[in-house]
This record gives sequence, structure tokens and C-alpha cells, in this order.
Amino acid sequence: MVRLAWVALCRLLPNHRGINRLVAGVYFRRVHGRRPALPNAPESTINDFIFHRMTGNRWSDLERRCVDKITAKEEAARLSASVGIPRTRGMIAMDDMPNASVLYDRLSRFAGEDLVAKPAHGSGATLWFAQGITRELAHWAFQAWRDDYFWQMRETQYAGLPRRIVIEDAVRKADGAPPDDYKFMCVRGTPVLLQVDHDRFGPNHLRRLYRLPHFEPYHADDGTPAVGGWQLAQPELLADMAALATALSRPFDYVRIDLLLADRPYFGEFTFSQGASLGRYVPTLIASNPPQPYGRYLLDRLRENAFGMTGQTPSDVV
Repeated sequence: MVRLAWVALCRLLPNHRGINRLVAGVYFRRVHGRRPALPNAPESTINDFIFHRMTGNRWSDLERRCVDKITAKEEAARLSASVGIPRTRGMIAMDDMPNASVLYDRLSRFAGEDLVAKPAHGSGATLWFAQGITRELAHWAFQAWRDDYFWQMRETQYAGLPRRIVIEDAVRKADGAPPDDYKFMCVRGTPVLLQVDHDRFGPNHLRRLYRLPHFEPYHADDGTPAVGGWQLAQPELLADMAALATALSRPFDYVRIDLLLADRPYFGEFTFSQGASLGRYVPTLIASNPPQPYGRYLLDRLRENAFGMTGQTPSDVV
């Protein structure tokens, strides 16, 4: 009952920087065991930077276009002519979607096809049509897709975006397996850290971190155990993906560029507030002498590059 009351209250509170930080700060403290620090404080990590940016509501028109998954594909194609763009096969507007039954009827038209549906106005909540469409799935999707994603964690870049569902071709390897997800964390157009996810939604999920530009393991004991003989992509392909990440990230101070590797690299998304400031940013397997959490590593790279804020000093953000 208390939780439901809290959620209802959060939905009533306006999009204001102070209120956003008060609400999101509750979740931050619950996860990290401390209040958010100023981005230039000694104890800060990338989470503190993300927290202040996502709650501050100072996004450019280009950043907002890159958040919306429909217009993001247009911007990705403009920034890089060589990146693969999954073909859009349909779009469903949620603003006037009356109930889950109507949504089920709309989704059923694509049932069994090798397509995915995901909210253009939020993160996660992806649906795969090849697995079939049931009324239960449609009910889940209606609940997940109908609201302004801003209300979940006060990520202001999502506030007020048109609530639309993009239906597009599923990206797969030649053998039909899902692609590996290469997530390049970039500072002022320079990829500095890579997170690779293999079989992300399957039973053999593998995650590894690499320092760039030389693709060195972040730490010898980092990552989940290797499965099925998995290997990092060949050097030539890694160089190609790093070049794509460079082109796609160049307009921004800090962004994560997600590429899906199938027969070629495909654009996944621009991510400006990874984990909504709640990411742990530590290796999946902790060694006896744990390495430096990479949340601090990323913030150090930002500090080396004028703190990663266009025309701003750290005090401008808080």
C-alpha cells in the first residue's frame, strides 16, 4: 500500500529539477547507500554524473531525437552512412490505445514473423513476435508501454515523448542466433570503454568489459564465465565498430552507443543515462583484490575531457 501511494504521488509531482532529484534520490540512496554527490566531488562516480544530468532537464533537440527510437534511427543514418539500420515494419501509437484487447488485435497481425516491438518513448519492454502473441503478452505490453517513461525514474530526456511502438526486423546472426550487443561508452566522440553482452536474454548470458582503444580486458577476473567457445570479434571488425561508435557519438559529451553484431554491425540505440544512475558498475565476478569500479574509471575519463559538459562547468549542472 505504501509503495502504491508513493508511485501515485510521484506521478502527480511536476517535472522540476529539484523535485526530480528528490524523487530519484530515494532510489539512488536505496541502491548505493548514500546520497548523490556533486559530479565534481572526490567520491563521485559516473552514476552521480548521470543522476544530475538525467534529472536536470537540459537536453538539446538532437539528444531528444536520439532518445526516441524512431527518430534515433534517422539520426544514426545521418551520422554514419555505413551502420546497418533495422528496417521499420510498423508503428503503433499508444496515446489513443484504449485497452489491451485492441493492442492484442494490432500485434496479432505480426504474430510469428521475425520482428521485434519496442517502445520508442522508453527503454526495455521488448516483445519478440516469433515467439507468438498471446493476450497475456498483450496485457503485459499494454501496462509497460502506455505511460510516459519519465515517471519511472525521472529521466527527463523521455518526458513528453510521443508514446509510440516501433516494429522492426529482428537482427540475427547467419545461424539464426541473436546478435552480440557491443556497448561503446564514449566521451566527446571517443570510445573509452566497451561492454559486450552475449546471449543477453538467454540461459548463457556472458558479459565482458574492455578498455579502449586497444580492447584490453578491464580486469583479468572480470565478466561471467565464457560459454560455448565465445570469442570477441576479430580485430578488423572491432576497429570498424569503434569507428562507427566514434561517428555516432561525436556530437555528444557522453553517450553509450549500442551496436548489434550480426552479419554486420547494426545500430541499436543511443543511451544517455545508462541504468538511470543505479548501475553498480563493478565486475560481475569480484576478484580477491577488486579492481577499481568502472563507474569511477568513466568519470575520470570525463574529467580528463573538460568534464564532458558542453559549455558548462560542473557547477552549472547542479
